[in-house]
Amino acid sequence: MAYVLDNVFIEKIYEEYYGLVKLIVKNSIHTSNSDDITSCVQDVFVIAMQNTGLENHPNIKGWLLLTTKNVVTKFNRQMVIQNKYCDFKTDYNTVVFEGKDFSDLLIEKIHSDRLKSLDINQIIIESLSRNERDFYALLHNEKLDIKEISKILNISEGAAATRRTRLKEKIKNILKNL
Repeated sequence: MAYVLDNVFIEKIYEEYYGLVKLIVKNSIHTSNSDDITSCVQDVFVIAMQNTGLENHPNIKGWLLLTTKNVVTKFNRQMVIQNKYCDFKTDYNTVVFEGKDFSDLLIEKIHSDRLKSLDINQIIIESLSRNERDFYALLHNEKLDIKEISKILNISEGAAATRRTRLKEKIKNILKNL
């Protein structure tokens, strides 16, 4: 009978926190592949299912956020290792040398393609550290106030307010440099 209770508990936290976990994964993962995002989200909830004491945890939301960070970190690490052994490929027929060094042209093309393919919100998110992305998601996407964020992250309200101020300044600088 405990197995059924565990499933009810897992279903409850899945319904309540799925959106937040997916948002954190989406903002932290080094790919835009929806299958990879879904896989990481599922991994978080599989780990939750395997944690028999989670039901009695004092901060389930905080536990899920920390587990999400760990799952994404592991995924990103595996991606780096995979990509390390892949060959860098480019279409040399599209590169034109007009008094510029090949590396300058390549960097400009990569930067131009990146700006075309990403929206401003994605550029901001990519420019933030993992902790800043999590804070940004809680503040802007979840619309939580400083008091709620401080409880989730287990920091003081003053520290949360300071992070908010620093985050706003960093976002202003990111937008100025676009």
